[in-house]
Amino acid sequence: MKPMSKLKLLLFGISFVSVYIADFYAIANAPFPKLPAAVATEFDPPDRGTDGNRQGSSSRTGCPEVPQPLTALIPETNFGLTAAERPTFLFYVPYSSEPPREVELVLLDEAENEIFNQKITPAEIPGIISISLPDGAEPLEVGKTYRWQFSYICNPRIRAEDDYVEGAIERVAIDDELSRQLEAVNTPSERAELYAKAGLWYETLTELAKMRQMQPQNPETLAEWRELLDSVGLGHLAEEPLRSAGR
Repeated sequence: MKPMSKLKLLLFGISFVSVYIADFYAIANAPFPKLPAAVATEFDPPDRGTDGNRQGSSSRTGCPEVPQPLTALIPETNFGLTAAERPTFLFYVPYSSEPPREVELVLLDEAENEIFNQKITPAEIPGIISISLPDGAEPLEVGKTYRWQFSYICNPRIRAEDDYVEGAIERVAIDDELSRQLEAVNTPSERAELYAKAGLWYETLTELAKMRQMQPQNPETLAEWRELLDSVGLGHLAEEPLRSAGR
């Protein structure tokens, strides 16, 4: 086999470099692949409400003064729907963890019978804590409305000095169409959007809270969390940390 002449080698080299440069420019100038658009999560509460108060008032209690009030993460109607037998509640607790103080969640049925009562000492506050009804708790029944009260116990010997918030929750059934839609989506963000459209506050909030805990620095997750809270007038709490509830 004869070696290439110098001229052929030169022409081959020029051809190779030309192809390389053309490929480089094609890649450099190609548009970036489109990323999935962030799912907007706004919430429009059902057209009903209840007596209650989603914000406490330390000034009316024996609790220390705080810059922001004790707040339940619920719509302004003080009412929310859930499809869960044992839903998760979220609360912003503005008090310091020193000295340690208990918080208490109480749940009453339609006959005002107490069906759940749990006290915990938050490990780290101020911040947003979540309390889920445990497996041993009586499950909520479809079509029934329950009242709840969440208290920060300032003085265990004088419970009248508690700072507290209260509202109502109703369990509803998920219809077949929503079930099919939930099975078809792959991300918590998409599930949260479906729950929001169905008016299920507790599922919407819980999905986005889980996302924020898993991806605390993800700008899209933070934007969705803020958008949800903004839609119910709680945007001022969007930057508050999510804490462990403790025990």
